[in-house]
Amino acid sequence: MFSILKAILRRIKNELIDSALTRITHTAETTVASISQTIAKELREKSADGRLTSKDAQELKAVAVQTIFDQVPGDIMKLATDGVNDLTRFVEAKIEQAVVKQKAVLPPLSRIFKMGSGE
Repeated sequence: MFSILKAILRRIKNELIDSALTRITHTAETTVASISQTIAKELREKSADGRLTSKDAQELKAVAVQTIFDQVPGDIMKLATDGVNDLTRFVEAKIEQAVVKQKAVLPPLSRIFKMGSGE
């Protein structure tokens, strides 16, 4: 009986950890989208070639990491630390995934919007 209860509690904890990691992932995606529409857009417009420098990208990543740590409640972050060895590296990886995902979606969307504007 005790082992069944222990297994149930372990499963509940694992589901809570998974939920915390999923929430962080979602927050990373929304944070990257927000930064891309604001700060990154301004930086690209100011640059001569319309591209971000490596330094700009690293600074934006640091802003994104801090934003995620500020937005996600501490109890969720604590749960997440039970699921990964290095939460900061996990968050950074999720930011990078969100950037790649966004780049894959944005070029096709920009072509669609250009086509719809009569160009």
